[in-house]
Amino acid sequence: YATGKAANRVRKIYAKTEKVVRYKIETAEQLGKNGNAKGVYEILSDLDFTGVNWPLALSIGEFEGEFIGVGGVRRISNVSVKFNSETASKGGLFGKITNGAKIENIAFENAVLDVAKTGRRAVNPSFGLFAGEIESGAEVSGVSVDGTVEIGGLAKLMEGEYTINLLLNGDGTGITAGDINLRVYGEKGTGRYFYYVNPDTVSVSEDGSVSVEVYATKQYHDANDVNYEKEYYDIDTNYGG
Repeated sequence: YATGKAANRVRKIYAKTEKVVRYKIETAEQLGKNGNAKGVYEILSDLDFTGVNWPLALSIGEFEGEFIGVGGVRRISNVSVKFNSETASKGGLFGKITNGAKIENIAFENAVLDVAKTGRRAVNPSFGLFAGEIESGAEVSGVSVDGTVEIGGLAKLMEGEYTINLLLNGDGTGITAGDINLRVYGEKGTGRYFYYVNPDTVSVSEDGSVSVEVYATKQYHDANDVNYEKEYYDIDTNYGG
């Protein structure tokens, strides 16, 4: 060994590279700080998002990556997403899940989607607690969702229509709905609440689709409008678990 000479001193080493950023997530804080709509996420433990912001890049972006529970189904609890945008057109835990994206082995518990404000410049917006839209080419399996959808400031659009579903819009293969509640709420005015959505007109179909009547803006309210004694108005629905 001491006096021998190597037959081949040069060794070629080949490496396979990825065009993605890979995240190994063990805490809610790690995920909250690393929002990437093209990222590959390996969720290694249960995550509690109490006091932690869910990544905006996921809630209004077009998700093209992977979001995988490793070692079994991983629970993600107490996520609160507040949609407050003049222009973004998709809203949910994931805004839009595109063809080729992959999400599996994830259970969302006590999640909240608050559609707090939309603007006149948003065209054909769609909302769902899990996703505003899922394309048919996305791979989703072993996913469950429960929580609450809250609807506040839906502006009257110049063009298009709102599409609201308690769970998602698009292909729901591989996703199970647990208990999903619906609430609408008003803003405190002078001795009254102003509702952008008329609670008396809200209805929910068997597939979770929500029908609403949207006011143009609160300045159109007059003395003949119905006054509600509390800010939040719960809508009865038997959708989900």
